[in-house]
Amino acid sequence: MVAVDTVDVVKQWGRRMEGLGLVKDHSDPQEPVRRGYMLAQANALVGRQLVPLDVRLLKAYAGRGDSENRELLAALRAVNALLRGANTSVVFLLDRGFDRREILEALLREDIGLVVRLAKTRHVVLEDGRRVSVSELMERCRQQYRGVADRTWTFEVRLPGLEEYPCLLVVYIDPKRD
Repeated sequence: MVAVDTVDVVKQWGRRMEGLGLVKDHSDPQEPVRRGYMLAQANALVGRQLVPLDVRLLKAYAGRGDSENRELLAALRAVNALLRGANTSVVFLLDRGFDRREILEALLREDIGLVVRLAKTRHVVLEDGRRVSVSELMERCRQQYRGVADRTWTFEVRLPGLEEYPCLLVVYIDPKRD
């Protein structure tokens, strides 16, 4: 398992450092956009330890480079190639920042294993062909949850436009959170 996420590093006093761009420090919602670096970080999960595999600067935030999607895909492909070279199969654990059609499509077409935390606004196609948002499925599960011990539901879905790739959508309701 390889956890990949973007990381913003604020360097508010930096002025002329290479790759410096504008980032939002999400640790404080009131914090304005500041100078800093946006990085893509990949860590292997070995037991309960995180082992760093790759950290790279996303140049798109500094007004250079290609596009953020292509830079993220390049990072994922590099880690995948590294671990395949070590004769190891990879499953990427990706947060909502990777829930983008260009990224998901490339990973599915390249047969790269992934677990993605979808945004609630993402639409999926159910087995009966209906297209629904993840938030609709979550609400359906939330209504069924009342008084039920099992808080996990699974749905076989397809992504719109990528119907040839079956996916498993897992909805988990945490009673302590909204």
